Amino acid sequence: MMQQLDSLSDAENFMSLVDPYLLNAARYIYQKCYEVYPEKAEQTQGIAINRETYRGQLIFNEKPILLPWESFIPSEELVNHESS
Repeated sequence: MMQQLDSLSDAENFMSLVDPYLLNAARYIYQKCYEVYPEKAEQTQGIAINRETYRGQLIFNEKPILLPWESFIPSEELVNHESS
């Protein structure tokens, strides 16, 4: 089953439901990647992160395919709060 977020308010509501630990882990992964490969990090669509292990990987495709135990954190959420 695949859901699509149709509006900005849907996206905002979705992000309010994301586990804050997942969000912090995704931001950390993005930050470390940005320090080493800034050009590549800026091209990402987001990060797919395992909800159990907090391991993640950068996603460059616009329509990522996630495993059942993964969550997708869009790059907008990573960049907007990069300094926090």
